[in-house]
Amino acid sequence: MINKIKNYISEHPLAIIICIAVLIIILLSNILENDMETHIEKVSKECASQGYGIKAYYTNQGDKFYKCDKDGDK
Repeated sequence: MINKIKNYISEHPLAIIICIAVLIIILLSNILENDMETHIEKVSKECASQGYGIKAYYTNQGDKFYKCDKDGDK
């Protein structure tokens, strides 16, 4: 069994590298998604304590972040 695995790895190194890269990308996207959700919850609580909603803003680089919507829906 171990010899079969060793042979597969030696015969298909590119496939192994691609699989590892895909797994790393999936893990990083999950981490970033969790960070964004934590950020939204934090901003939402802060804004709600002041009586405001939240609004999405974008930086010049296209990054999305949230702040209190003090102006309302104008």
